[in-house]
Formats: sequence, C-alpha cells, structure tokens
Amino acid sequence: ADFEFHMFVKDVYSITYYDGENTLSLNPATYVQDAGVATLPTPVKEGYAFLSWHDNAGLYGAPVTSIPSTSTGPVELYSKWYVPVTGDIEVTFNGADGEQTETCTVITPSMAVYDSTIHYNNTSSNITLSSGWYVVANIDTLPEKVSIVINGEVNIVLMDDRSLTVTKPAYHKTSHYISPILLTAGNTLNIYGQSKGNGTLSATGYSSTPGIGGCYVTNMRDCGTLKVYGGTVIATGASGAAGIGGFAGSAALNSAGDGGTVEIYGGTVTATGSRGGAGIGGGDNYAGGYAGCGGTVKIYGGTVTAIGSGDSDRAGAGIGGGGSNGSYANIDDHGGRGGTVEIYNGNVTAIGGAINDVHAAGIGAGSGSDDEGTLKVSGEYALVYAGANAESKTERTPDANDMVALDGSNYFEIQGEGAAPVTCNITYMSAGESQYWLE
Repeated sequence: ADFEFHMFVKDVYSITYYDGENTLSLNPATYVQDAGVATLPTPVKEGYAFLSWHDNAGLYGAPVTSIPSTSTGPVELYSKWYVPVTGDIEVTFNGADGEQTETCTVITPSMAVYDSTIHYNNTSSNITLSSGWYVVANIDTLPEKVSIVINGEVNIVLMDDRSLTVTKPAYHKTSHYISPILLTAGNTLNIYGQSKGNGTLSATGYSSTPGIGGCYVTNMRDCGTLKVYGGTVIATGASGAAGIGGFAGSAALNSAGDGGTVEIYGGTVTATGSRGGAGIGGGDNYAGGYAGCGGTVKIYGGTVTAIGSGDSDRAGAGIGGGGSNGSYANIDDHGGRGGTVEIYNGNVTAIGGAINDVHAAGIGAGSGSDDEGTLKVSGEYALVYAGANAESKTERTPDANDMVALDGSNYFEIQGEGAAPVTCNITYMSAGESQYWLE
C-alpha cells in the first residue's frame, strides 16, 4: 500500500523579559504556536519583591499572567516590582467616614510566635493582632500552620495591589485546628481598602474550620464581629464550616458554630461554605446534632457573594444557617436557623447549597430547619414586589419595621425611592438552589 506523510511545523516565537531597559535571562525564552505559556516565571531581584508582568514599558493596564495559545509573534514582557516594607508606616485609605490616615504596623510572616500553652508543637504558631492598626503592605502567603488571631478591636488596611493569604492554620494542643483568621466572640475585625479596592485578604479553612470565625476549641467557638469597609475579602470554609462564621460540628460535639455579626459597608466579599456550611453564617453538623445558626448580617454597600454548600444529606444557606441531617432542627434555638439579615444597599448574590433532594435557602435556614429568620430591606429601598415571576409580581408592603417575609417567592423586585429600579431575583435551580441577587 502507498502511504502519504504530512509534516506540520509550528512556529516558535521569542519571549523577551525586561527589568526597565535591562533584559532578564529567564525561561521559557520561547513559546510554540497553538501552545502558549500557562505560567510565567517569577524573577528575583535583591531588595525588591516581584509584583507582575506587563506588556508595555510604562507598566500600564492589567498584569499579564500567561501567553494564550492563540498568540503569535514575539512577546515582550516588562517586570513590575515593589520594595517590601516592615515596621510601622503611615497609610491613607478609605475610612468609614471618608479619607483617613493612620500609622499602621505591617503584617509579616516573621510576626508568627509559637506558644507552648496553645500549640500542639513548635511547628504551629500564631500572629496575634491586638487592638490597633495594621496594614497588608506586601504580597505574602503565610507558611502552613500559622493562624492570625484577633484580640480586641483590630483594624486592617488592605493596600492596593497587595495581598495576604492564610491557608493551612495552626494546630491546637487539643488536637484541633485553629481557624486561619480566628475571630471569636468579644473581638472585632475591621477591614479597610484603598482607592482601587484590590488589596486582598484571603483565608482558607482546614479540617472543619471557617476561613474567618470561631473554631472547635473550647472558648474559641463563637464567632465575633467582622466589619468590611473596603478591599477584597475571600473566605472559604472546610469540611462543613462556613466561609465566614461557624465551625463544623461532629459526633463528639453536638453543636456546630453559629455565625457572629457581619457588617459590610463596601469592598468585595466572597464567602464560600463547605459540605453543608453556610457561605456567611452557621457551620453544619453531619452527625445529627445541632447545626450552626445564621447570626446577624447587615449589608450597607459593596459586592457580596455568599455560597452555601451541600453534602450527602445536608445543605447550608448562602446567608444564614448551616445544614443538619438530624432531629435537632428547631430545638432550643439550634439547628440551622436563618438569623437576622438586613440589606440597605450593595450588590448581593446568595446561593443556598443543594444536593440530591436536600437544599437550603439563598437567604434563610439551612436544611433541617424551617425557621428562615428575618430579612429587612430598608434605606433607599422603598418598594418591594414579589411573585413567581416578573409578570405575576404583586406589591409586598413591609411592616412597620421594614421586614419582608421570606416565603420562597421566586422573584423579588426592590425599587429605591427616587432611584433607578433595583431587582432581587430568586431562582430555584434544578437541584433546589435558591439565588438572591440585588443590584
């Protein structure tokens, strides 16, 4: 038989890296047509920390993080750097009442301290922030088994283009993990941002801990108060915990952690629960015990995304209660009750967890509870309509305290008096999720 062979040669293009006018010797130095480069190198420069790559010498525009497979031709990349800072610095930011300047202590990994009365062994440590002003002024990821502990009223400023990431937290001597950002009852964390609002605090839970909130350890269980005025906050729970709020319960501990008090005035907040935990609110209880209740959530502005999670036979609310699979649903004020939610302004998306035939509310109760809690819509939002859809909506009149019933309606429309229409859609997904969207 006759065989015919075809050879296709793909073009190879150069990549040139710059530090100012100087070229850098980095790999990869080329890329192949239709392949691109998924991850760009991180250069090193004494006395500086690398920030980002850009496609122009002026370092304008969005950072370049990869070379798409659709690219052709030579690529030139220009490095952007910053000088890491420590100690105390003066920072100007968007405060609660306008522009504000404070002297802040820079949060650095070197602040972590081992405490034999708290930690399982010397592989764990805490950065304890006592009442005062602090700033995220570098780009840092804390080492494993390091937690941030909030003690008193703590203020953190997130500088533009800077970030602090907390992942696997410290291990307590009782053989339980401390939350990445431990915020317990009686303590308050205030978070502020600068003009861009892209300074980021990211906390990811581990082994039943929320990203921000309480934990399983005795005297550390109840969540404290979180107030966000600006910046970007990302909190993700683990193994049944809320993103922000309560830890996950267990067979040994009949009750999960409740949500604390969360007030959001601006910025961007993304909170994601895990395996039955709420996005913002209570943790789950997989062992048939009490799930965590929702706490108090007040939203005055900003962009808020709260995503509950489902697992096996339980689901947590987007904002509200955690999920339970037991018979303790509404006993003694436990069991994933919805809590108190007040929305005055901002863009809010809340999606309840769902799995199989089990689902939780976008705003309200976790599975196992029929106490949806309360929703207050006030301030500039004066008119409220609800129904199965936009065509069948009817006006709902809030009571004297501006309360709106959470009755499972699929469609909400809220109009601010003298303002453009504001809509709140509740859409039930095929698995039973519910979504609240205010804009």
